[in-house]
Amino acid sequence: MPRRRPWAATLFLLVVLAAGAGFVQFRRTYTCTVGVSATDATLTVRGWGASELCGRLVARSTRGYYRRDASATGNVLCEYDDDGKHYVVRDQGVMMLIGRGVCAELANDPSSVRRSVGM
Repeated sequence: MPRRRPWAATLFLLVVLAAGAGFVQFRRTYTCTVGVSATDATLTVRGWGASELCGRLVARSTRGYYRRDASATGNVLCEYDDDGKHYVVRDQGVMMLIGRGVCAELANDPSSVRRSVGM
């Protein structure tokens, strides 16, 4: 009768758990959303290092960005890609002035968000 190897099942389970934990950490650093204080405008960043970019936006912003834990809401006003990152601007309300301003900034130079925080 073949001899069982209980350590193989344990090793397999540990590998699966480690991979799951790695994926959760990857998703957390892969997507982030910041809001603009006193408005409904949000900027969602997807891509490697997005969490660091959002952290720097919050720390250095002149617009009053804050990290937003809840999902972004509102109408998608624009989407841009730059340096492996995907930016989505949303806003709601009648005129959506702040969201449109962020879109105008991205339209003129998509790398402006990254450069404004020294990345």
